[in-house]
Amino acid sequence: MLEIKAPDSEFAAARGVAEHTTLVDVFLVGVDVDSNLHERVGVPTDFALQKQLGVLEPHYRVVDEQTLLVETGVDVDVELTAQESTDSGENAGEQQVLRASIRVVYALEYSLPEPPIPEFIEKEGFPAFAKLNGPYNAWPYIRQQVHHITSSMGVPMMLPLLRVQQETGEGGESDSGKIEEDTE
Repeated sequence: MLEIKAPDSEFAAARGVAEHTTLVDVFLVGVDVDSNLHERVGVPTDFALQKQLGVLEPHYRVVDEQTLLVETGVDVDVELTAQESTDSGENAGEQQVLRASIRVVYALEYSLPEPPIPEFIEKEGFPAFAKLNGPYNAWPYIRQQVHHITSSMGVPMMLPLLRVQQETGEGGESDSGKIEEDTE
């Protein structure tokens, strides 16, 4: 499980926006894949998989008086190390290391209430909403896209679920925006 943690104040600010918006559309903005999987010799049947996952910092903009656009995405780095070589030629016995870097970005379009929008919503609400609601609402689409890409590469991988959680650190200090992956 992947968690985005934020303090109560950010949750309250995001909630102020969420109560008055509607998700209108979700669309793919970009996909970038760089890999050496085409260099593999045979298909390794026994390999160790390591992955690194990073949620991109969401960006938002008010397009017009009634539309909020939030962009968010993910970077995934995958490394496969063959436990045994499938090559019987001069490279026999060498471990084969395959790598792939994937970036997927989605945009979410939200309708806003009738103007005017209060100043505190623009200054505190929109950034908190983009940070918490953007990744949460886009996550099913991001997970599906990464799974589709990795399956097409012959190494299907499903991203973990995403949970947005309130957190207050010790002494009232916040771990604002902290992203953690629970490997259990």
